[in-house]
Amino acid sequence: MATNVREPDDRQTTISRILHQRNSNLVSELLDIQNYAMNVGKAHKWVQNPLCLRFRRSSPRTFQGVRNRNLEQRFVALSWTWDPSTHESDKVGNYWVEHSHTGEVVGVKVRNCIIDRATKYLLFTGFDIFWIDRICINQDDQEEKQEAMNSMDLIYKHANKSVALLSTPIRSQSELCILVRLVSGEFAFSTGGHCKLSQSVSWTTMKKAMQVLRRITKDSWWTRAWTLQEEYVAGVKMDILLPLGPGVGSIPGSGDIPGEYCVSATHFRTQATIFLEACLGCTNILKQQANRSWTRYKTLCLKTRNVVAKYNIILAEPMSARIHADVGRRNITRPWDSLAIIANSCGYGVRLDGKALLQRKQSLSLSLLTQYLLNGEITCSDWHAKGFLDFSVDRLLQKATLASWKLPDISRQLTFLKHCRFGPVEIYESGVRTSGLLWELKSDDRIRTSTFDLPKVDEITRMHLQKSPWKSMELYALTLQLQRNHHEVALRLERYIQGRRSGHTWTGSGYMDLMAWDLIQAVQQGYVLRIGYLKNTRAGSIFIPELKDIWRPMHVFSTWYSGQMHEYQLDKYVSTEVSIKADGVLGPLKWVRGLLLLHETVMYSITLKSF
Repeated sequence: MATNVREPDDRQTTISRILHQRNSNLVSELLDIQNYAMNVGKAHKWVQNPLCLRFRRSSPRTFQGVRNRNLEQRFVALSWTWDPSTHESDKVGNYWVEHSHTGEVVGVKVRNCIIDRATKYLLFTGFDIFWIDRICINQDDQEEKQEAMNSMDLIYKHANKSVALLSTPIRSQSELCILVRLVSGEFAFSTGGHCKLSQSVSWTTMKKAMQVLRRITKDSWWTRAWTLQEEYVAGVKMDILLPLGPGVGSIPGSGDIPGEYCVSATHFRTQATIFLEACLGCTNILKQQANRSWTRYKTLCLKTRNVVAKYNIILAEPMSARIHADVGRRNITRPWDSLAIIANSCGYGVRLDGKALLQRKQSLSLSLLTQYLLNGEITCSDWHAKGFLDFSVDRLLQKATLASWKLPDISRQLTFLKHCRFGPVEIYESGVRTSGLLWELKSDDRIRTSTFDLPKVDEITRMHLQKSPWKSMELYALTLQLQRNHHEVALRLERYIQGRRSGHTWTGSGYMDLMAWDLIQAVQQGYVLRIGYLKNTRAGSIFIPELKDIWRPMHVFSTWYSGQMHEYQLDKYVSTEVSIKADGVLGPLKWVRGLLLLHETVMYSITLKSF
C-alpha cells in the first residue's frame, strides 16, 4: 500500500497550533470532518469475497488464486514488512499464482524468502489457504486498496491463524536457550499484580536475556504501524517466526518448524513483559551492581518494554488512547492510513473517508480526534480550560480519558474499558449528542447495607458468584430490604435475578452481570447505596457512591448498546456523573459504579458539553 506521494502529517503538532494555522476553531473543524463519516458496513463490503491463495503440495511453487466468500474457508493471514531487512535477500521470482477464473499465471512480487517461510508454516500447521496483502489486494486499483484498508480487522480477526515473519535471526544455540527459558516463564513470574524475578536468575542471565529481547524487538516488524494492527486484532491466534541462524538447531520448546523458532505472539509478549517489569523492580540484584552498569541496562529495559509490552499487564488507561499513541510512534509510509489502522484496531463502527479529507487538506490530527469522538469514546469535559488543546492529539487523548476514574472491581479491567463508549454519536456546536437515560440521585435517599448479617464468602464461592452473581444471597437480601421503601427497584432487581436464573439474556444483561458482581462486593463491605430516579420520578437503578458522594445530590447519565443490534463492533455501556446547568448537561465528569436495571426501552437524546 506504499506510495511515493508524501502526505502531510501534523500528529506531533499541538491542537492549538493547528487551529491557529487553519485560522479556525475546534468545533468548526470537528463539524466539517464529521461530514465525511461512513458506516463500517460500507467499509467492510470488500471482505465479502476477498482473494486468497491455495498452496498445493503437488505444485508447491504455483499457488491457485481462490475467492474466500465471507471468509468461510479456513486460512492463515501473513504479517510481514514489505521492505527487506539487512538479514534478507530481496530476490523474487520463484513463485507464481494461477488465477482460477482466467487461467492466467503471474509471477509473485514478494520476496522468495518470505514465501519460503510461509509455506513451511503451512506445511507444519496443516493449512492450505493463506492471505497476503501484496498479492491478494489489487495494488493497481486505488478504490479496492482503500476498501481493503478498512477491512483489515476482519481479515486478521477471522483468520484461523496468523503468522508474523520476523527477519532477525537467532544467532547461537545459547541465545535460543535463553529465549526458550524466558518464554517458558523460568526467569520471572507474576503474583498479586506484581512481577518478580525467580530467585535463581543471576545478574549475568538477566543481562543476556535483556540483550536478546532488545535485539529481537529492533526487528523492523515491531516498528511498522500496519503490523501493530495485525497483531493486535489477531490476538491469541498469531504466531511469531524467528529464523534460526547457521548452526543453530531447534530444541524442546522452540517449535517444530525446521529452521524457525515459533512462539505465540501473545505468550511472547506476556512473558517478556513480566520479565522486563520484574527487572525494573529487582532492587536486591541492583544493590549488587555498579550504578553505571544498571543505568545502561535500565534504559535498554525500558526501551524494550515500550516495544513489547502486553497492555493488560502495564496499562491502567483505556487502550484506545494507548493504541493512538503506539500507532503514532510507529513508522508508516502514508500517515493518513493511521485512520484505518486505529479504526481497525479499536473496532470502530464509524470510519472517516481519509481520501476525501486529504484532498480537502484537512488536518490528520483533527480527523483522528473526530473519529475518536464519533465512535463514542469518553473524554472529560472542558478541554480548553484544562489546557488539553496545547497537546498533540495523542497526548490530548491520554490526558482527557477516564484513566483515573474509579471503575467496577472486575478482573479484566482493560476488556471492560474497551466497552466503555457511547452508542451512536453526533457532534454539535454544544458538544456530543447521544442517547441514554438521565438519573437523579436524591440526597436523602440512601440504603445502608452494614446491617446485613450474611456469612463470609470463601474464595471458591467468590469465583463462582463472579460468573453467576444472580445466585448470591447478598442480592436476595438486598431485594428484601428494598421492598420496604423502594418497591419498584425491588421488583426490577427481582426481575433481573429471576430472568438470569432462568437462563434468559437480553440487551445489556452481560453488563448487568458485571455490575451485579460489583454490587455484591459493596454489600459484603457494608457500603451505603443510592437509588437512581428517572426524570418522571420512577426509580430504577442502584448506585455505589464514593464516600464523598454519599450525601450530595447527583445526576448520572447511563447508556448501553448491543453491538449486534446496532451493527457496531462492540457492546457499549456508560455510567457517568454529569452536571445539570442552565445551558445544558456538562460531562462526563467521572464514572459512577452501580447496577443499572436495564429494562427501559426508550432512551432520550442528550447533548453532553464535552469539549
